[in-house]
Amino acid sequence: GLAGVAAAAYYFLTKKIPAQPGTYLLTVQVEGGSGDQVTVEIENVSGSYTATEGSPVQVKVPAGAQVTLYAQPAQGDVFSSWEGVPSS
Repeated sequence: GLAGVAAAAYYFLTKKIPAQPGTYLLTVQVEGGSGDQVTVEIENVSGSYTATEGSPVQVKVPAGAQVTLYAQPAQGDVFSSWEGVPSS
């Protein structure tokens, strides 16, 4: 979730989706304060998707695609951790 003191930087996480046939449904939910957000970018998919507190986003990710999540805490908040992200 996002919570805490003060930060202005983006925090990001990049993961590679397994190269199996089909697509995967990725759900991103922000827990923290108002104004915190996470932006999702997917390799070979134009545009980005943004989740905010109370407004999760679901994205279809092609198999084998690289997914990057960018956390941007609101002013006065700080990023604390990613949860539910596989280690491989």
